[in-house]
Amino acid sequence: MTSQHHQTFQTCPPDLYIDNTDVPVIRPLQTVSRETPAPHSPLGLWTQWYALPKTPLMVTAEFAAAIEGPLPPLDTVLSIAAMDAAPARWTSSGEAWVVPLPLQLLGVVPIRRKNSPNARIPVWASTNFLPTEEGTGTTFESLCIGHEETVRALLKEVTRVGQHTPLRLSVRPVALSIREAEEAISENRPLPEHTTHFAPPYKFDWSRLK
Repeated sequence: MTSQHHQTFQTCPPDLYIDNTDVPVIRPLQTVSRETPAPHSPLGLWTQWYALPKTPLMVTAEFAAAIEGPLPPLDTVLSIAAMDAAPARWTSSGEAWVVPLPLQLLGVVPIRRKNSPNARIPVWASTNFLPTEEGTGTTFESLCIGHEETVRALLKEVTRVGQHTPLRLSVRPVALSIREAEEAISENRPLPEHTTHFAPPYKFDWSRLK
């Protein structure tokens, strides 16, 4: 990390919480209409999902034909699914936002800039989709730490993984400890120490947040 990025980012465990809860703040979250029940808002959903027990999981995506080029990271796929599955429409007035997910946080990154002192960006415990060793480019896997039933429910909302239509998406537990999974994930996903594009939407340079 360069000295300039030291002034912008500080990766840390969650240390700022929603009032009267142990749920860490992540933002900028999207918004909903005033008539939307609180549990259906991004903040309400995040409060529910954070409380769920989470374990190491492997998500598998299978395709009919071999795929060339990278697939989007799992947290991007789940973010789109979460927005599609939301009972109320989520909107954002900004160029970038964060989406609550039923995944473990590796950390929260405060964006320390004069014009945006309160942004707190989640670093999710999930990897890119990578081809399996025995596969021919038709089967890809992503390791994550999450709530299995909720991840499975979100996968049912997925119709596209990037530009490709999967034959099937599945999730299963893996025999790793939380610490082992965290270490493996940290080696196979963007981190703030290495890039400013470390959370969905990955195209967005969070250091430019205004």
